[in-house]
Amino acid sequence: QYPTAQGLAVHKQKYHKTSSAILDMAIPVVDLKQNGVLHKLASLGVRNFIPLAQLHNQQNTGQFCLPIVSVELANNPAFCNISGIGASNLLPLGPLKNISP
Repeated sequence: QYPTAQGLAVHKQKYHKTSSAILDMAIPVVDLKQNGVLHKLASLGVRNFIPLAQLHNQQNTGQFCLPIVSVELANNPAFCNISGIGASNLLPLGPLKNISP
């Protein structure tokens, strides 16, 4: 419905009175051995991930990782289709907090 992240942020700020500065973040769990996942991650702009050496699936065939994505983008199919990149769920982390001395 909103072709850009900025359009979605403007809508939320105007109609839902939310601040676009505070984004809830989430981490999808992705199996890198699944066909096409690396290409799909790259096409979404995901260039880095955290490997999960201790996470195994029942068949013990997966190579899992955690790419970091915005919840807002993950919930907007115009930007991100998390099931299409091999993620079955999101782990919401809440908004980012700045570290200040």
